[in-house]
Amino acid sequence: VFAVCVVGVLALGVYQGILFAIVLAFFQLVKRSSKPDEFELIYDNDTGLLIEHPDYHGPRDDETFIYRFGSALLFYNVEYFVERITRRIESKSNLKLLVIDATPINIVDLTAASVLQAFIKQLQEAGIEVAFASANKSSVSSISKELLSHAMNAEIFYPSVISVLNRK
Repeated sequence: VFAVCVVGVLALGVYQGILFAIVLAFFQLVKRSSKPDEFELIYDNDTGLLIEHPDYHGPRDDETFIYRFGSALLFYNVEYFVERITRRIESKSNLKLLVIDATPINIVDLTAASVLQAFIKQLQEAGIEVAFASANKSSVSSISKELLSHAMNAEIFYPSVISVLNRK
């Protein structure tokens, strides 16, 4: 972006070059947030830590799936979010609990909240409980409003992944 800004300023002029760089930076931001990093977390009982790399070779709990999505949930990436979770869930034969670590999810827009509500309902009908861990107040509010407007339980938010796993 810096190089384009410099070349743009030299070739087009100051204002046009800076405007071009701003537009380019915006598209770069949208591209990065439309398909962000996402991965499964593994809770290691021995250390009490969440391990986020895919090459963990220790024992795994087949009944619990902990997932982290590295971006806000917005109209242009929520389908990617649902598709990635669905693909990962299909490989789990005995899944009973999906924990979404919402630490990186700082915004949930109206479209994303609506898609999440339908997805949560679909999972619950398949016998999979859904819990959100470490969600900020804004995200909790957006998702809760959508769940309550469809007469669904909105008590699915927990302060941490560990609190979800130890809630019994």
